[in-house]
Amino acid sequence: MKKLLFYVTMLLGIIAATTSCNKKSDAPMEYTMLSTIVDGSWATGNFSAKFDNGEKAFVENSSDWTIKGSSYLGGETRAVITFYYVEGATKENFDHVINITGLYQVPTEYLQSMQFSGISDPSEYDAGINIDQAFVANNFLNIALRYIYGDPNAKHDIKLVLNNDRENSVYKELYNDADDDYLYLELYHDSNNDTKKLECAIYYCYKLEYTNIGPDFDLKNYKGIKILYKSLKDNNKPMSFSVKL
Repeated sequence: MKKLLFYVTMLLGIIAATTSCNKKSDAPMEYTMLSTIVDGSWATGNFSAKFDNGEKAFVENSSDWTIKGSSYLGGETRAVITFYYVEGATKENFDHVINITGLYQVPTEYLQSMQFSGISDPSEYDAGINIDQAFVANNFLNIALRYIYGDPNAKHDIKLVLNNDRENSVYKELYNDADDDYLYLELYHDSNNDTKKLECAIYYCYKLEYTNIGPDFDLKNYKGIKILYKSLKDNNKPMSFSVKL
């Protein structure tokens, strides 16, 4: 519960910094959640939103917000949004009409195979991470994680990969009792020699589809996911975090 409150507080702080206008006392109730942003068209506006329960929302003020085009993966990306439901409004092919008052784009990447991940030397990705929560929604694996940083401008590279060469993996020992009903994924963190002073809490979202893995990949073949990572709180000891599907 403490971890959940920690992330809620963090997200509300981010949203407060990106709020589009001052709130009035009679303003409608607002909600903050992690959602999928869907690239738009003439019929849907600049973009629309898809909630993790599958419901779709037309964003009446999408033109007020800018989504980085490069962040879309197959027409979708992830963001934390604060919004209110527009009372009485309807839009064909949508479950809701909403007005967004705050938006923060979440780092969103594809799950990669190790071969095409760009990781030439895994030893460079030796920085630790803490995983507080992970879940699958809208075909994204969403990981609430924490790491230590010093320079706000330093680029931390965090990659999630599928490694078919288990014998030569840095996480080899965690594969010893591997349950083949689980999808095993390896998380790598390169801090780029950033100094260690402060703790960053953030969501990273990875799109789970075969495009970058291979045509035989199908999430339906697994009962869960095991994320292999180096635990910051355990002196970078290799650990496993389980996610139910």
